[in-house]
Amino acid sequence: MSKFEIVDANLNNAVDSYKNSSVILKELFDKLDNASDCGDDEDDSLDEVYDELLGYPLCVDEYRIIDICISTGGPATHIEAKLDGNNSILSLSFIFYDWGYRKHFDIDSYSPDWDIYSRFVEMFIIE
Repeated sequence: MSKFEIVDANLNNAVDSYKNSSVILKELFDKLDNASDCGDDEDDSLDEVYDELLGYPLCVDEYRIIDICISTGGPATHIEAKLDGNNSILSLSFIFYDWGYRKHFDIDSYSPDWDIYSRFVEMFIIE
């Protein structure tokens, strides 16, 4: 199997997964819309449907984004940091904007740039 066939297979798997998840969520919300408060035999009770919806994900993670504006107006530059619940930096990006154009540069966590930008971002993290 060539590298291109693997990429195509991965893309197909990703699209199938997206479609499947969309169908499952639509079915669950349809059940929620039709659920009754009394939980009679014909309808699912609201509690049962909520339990099903809340049980669908394996986990729920919450992140915080810090957007530091370095310069504005023709062109603008920003540093964006994604933080976990402990305020640890998960990802860093340098973003360039110029009149409808946007370029997003991910900063590799193993690069010297990571050390520079993470130190800068850490100055602005409010606990």
